[in-house]
Parts: sequence; structure tokens; C-alpha cells
Amino acid sequence: MELMKKTVVYADCIGLFLKERRLALNMSQKDLSKETGVSQTEISHIENGKPPLFSLNVLILLCDGLGLDIHDAINYSRKIQFL
Repeated sequence: MELMKKTVVYADCIGLFLKERRLALNMSQKDLSKETGVSQTEISHIENGKPPLFSLNVLILLCDGLGLDIHDAINYSRKIQFL
């Protein structure tokens, strides 16, 4: 159960990280959707922490579309845990 709680928090933090990067690039969710093939609805849900879990494949697509290394997103979520 504890692992599930940590995983959900990491997913929320990753969603926030992706949203911040998207906004810094002046991209809309629609733009990112076109770039990655991930639906705008799914992007919105991830950014707002609605699905507590999402696939690694989706994370890779979104990171690629935002010019990020997947490790940056994961490390960001870990840093937030310790603040």
C-alpha cells in the first residue's frame, strides 16, 4: 500500500513538471497532443493528477514532445518528495 501511495504522488509531480515545461515552451495541450499522438484529454488528466498512474510509453512520448529526458521528469518528482 505504501508503494502505491508513493507512486501516485510521483505521478502527480511528474504531471506538474510536464505542465510547467509545456507552458515554458508556450505550447498548448492541443499542440503537445499533435506532436506526440497522446490525446489532449489524457494530457489534461496527467497534468492535473487525475489518473493516478499512466504508462511509461505515454511518459516517454510526452517527454520527447517537450524535449525532455525522462530521467529529468523522474528526478523532479523525487526532489519534490523531499521538500
